[in-house]
Amino acid sequence: MGGEYGQWCLFGDVNLIVGQNATGKTKTLNVIRNIADLLAGDDELSEILYDTASYQLLQFSNQNGGKPEEIVYSLKFRNANVLEETLSINGERLLVRSPEKVGKVFDKNTGRYAEFQPPDDKIVALTRRDALQHPFFEN
Repeated sequence: MGGEYGQWCLFGDVNLIVGQNATGKTKTLNVIRNIADLLAGDDELSEILYDTASYQLLQFSNQNGGKPEEIVYSLKFRNANVLEETLSINGERLLVRSPEKVGKVFDKNTGRYAEFQPPDDKIVALTRRDALQHPFFEN
């Protein structure tokens, strides 16, 4: 999501962003950079340009061992504290974190969901990385 609030951005392998002055080109690029830095673990919520944001339905495609995966991730935070975070792969919800502060994450070893209570300022998709229990966070 970029540009004006509520507008969708769809990207391919090569993208060209054009428009008149003051139409949101730089803001769009900043938003893309912020979410990329957050998901890569390069920045923390308190370090990015916008400390309050909502990234809804970020969709990624991945080839996992030749099997296509559709990864859908959402993140909402205010004043550098996570309010909501979800992750689904091929329609299966693997992470749910809501304002109640207790979340659920799928444990591949047990085949069940486990409750957790992460720090408010941490993104679970990065802090819960464990190739055995949560391999879906690796991609």
